[in-house]
Amino acid sequence: MDAVGVRSFYYYLSDRVFTFATEIKALLAVPEVPCRLNEMRVAEYLVTLFEDRAGTFYDGILRLQGGCTLTVDSQNTKVRQYWALDPRREVRLGSDEEYADAFRELFTEAVRCRTRSAFPVGAALSGGLDSSAIACTARGQRAEAVHTFSLIFPGLPAEDRKVIDERPQIKAVLDSGGFEPHFVEADRISPMWQTDRMHFHLDHANCAPNLYLHWAMYDAAHSHGVRVFLDGFDGDATVSHGFERLSELAQKLQWRILWREAKLLSENHLAGIPPGRILKAFCVKPFAPRWMRLAWLILKGRRREALGGNIFISKEFKDRTGIERRARSMLRLQSKWYFRRHARTEHWLGLTQGLYAFTLEMADKASAAFSVEARYPFFDRRLMEFCLALPAEQKLGQGWDRWVFRRAMEGVLPAEIQWRPKKGNLSPNFHRRLLDFERQRLEEVIFGEGRQLQPYVDSGAMIAAYREYQKNHVKSQGESMQIFAAVNLALWLRSSGFSS
Repeated sequence: MDAVGVRSFYYYLSDRVFTFATEIKALLAVPEVPCRLNEMRVAEYLVTLFEDRAGTFYDGILRLQGGCTLTVDSQNTKVRQYWALDPRREVRLGSDEEYADAFRELFTEAVRCRTRSAFPVGAALSGGLDSSAIACTARGQRAEAVHTFSLIFPGLPAEDRKVIDERPQIKAVLDSGGFEPHFVEADRISPMWQTDRMHFHLDHANCAPNLYLHWAMYDAAHSHGVRVFLDGFDGDATVSHGFERLSELAQKLQWRILWREAKLLSENHLAGIPPGRILKAFCVKPFAPRWMRLAWLILKGRRREALGGNIFISKEFKDRTGIERRARSMLRLQSKWYFRRHARTEHWLGLTQGLYAFTLEMADKASAAFSVEARYPFFDRRLMEFCLALPAEQKLGQGWDRWVFRRAMEGVLPAEIQWRPKKGNLSPNFHRRLLDFERQRLEEVIFGEGRQLQPYVDSGAMIAAYREYQKNHVKSQGESMQIFAAVNLALWLRSSGFSS
């Protein structure tokens, strides 16, 4: 079972009734369970803060956290954690080859145990390292061809296709044989495609801008009889890019090794970027006091990035919930003592952030809407524990991030994928197509029917942000993301029966 990508288990507690269900709608059908909006969750949604692992959009209805059990008796309830990643554990093997062999064995098993199905098995295939590794490994586990589902963007302008088009890499994988390929023309799909249906299955407003792309792939998988969908979601979090090793080398004053790694990075993974810029990014900026970094951003005209937060959440709502103080406090906590932390601690903090559990829960509900089960080999418990425990030089080495993973894929992946330094950027499609396809619906909410948002959003600031987005969708990406979130919130509040 995936470590954090398990189906949500909701429960409602009161003095009179204990109720459990896997869908919130089932809970709300119980007379004793009131349907009340959790305003703190709305505030967290607007500022993209998802570290509360138990809260939901419904007051009094909670999520059971991954890795925990819930015991209920007539007197009380007890939540017990039965598993957690241990950042103190270390793996020490005799050679680079042993590390690569151990990774390959664990990764192969993580994929194998997720290909069990009486129906056809599918896999996302972007041409990136993660999805390609899963697809090529799964191919060896099945007698029949593995269905692959790839996003293509033939209708986008050339400047957008330059950063988003991965068809050459997808072709390199498909040419190795053993696949039944399917292509989804993602530039023909609105980022708010089937929003009402999506909200029905999520039980809350959609805050994931690229969920519509997975929604389209699940739809395509369902139409081809696929019931199991392998996904390489955030494999880089499990394996780790390993850049924290540079900061660690600086802390230990290992200047010769540090300079060598920076030079190799400049030649390989970060080709063309001078070693000095690499050292500045990973060995100077992280050690600067937070106030200095904020001041520098403001002086550079990046005030919004420096101050963070939602650009049009209302002041009254901020004060009522204290959400801005919470968000800033969390940022300070995350950056505090950075220069004293071990590279493994940084890896652990990234893996255990609450956003992963929330995102995988959303994807699980979305795939279930199409009778498809999404499975995530990179979130296999054994693989996560192994990768976290690896020495830092196995994560970043010889000028390559994810060093042990790349070596382990020798003979599994085509060389142009195995040593691919970058991956496609899907954001241009979202920022362009949101305005192309959803202008009318956006303006209905922003200018007319956004009554549900009045307690939470400063309408004047939202209108100003929308005007900026209209002028230049490329430079106004922050505005488009927050407009998307606010409009989704308004539509969900309306469909769920909540009102101002």
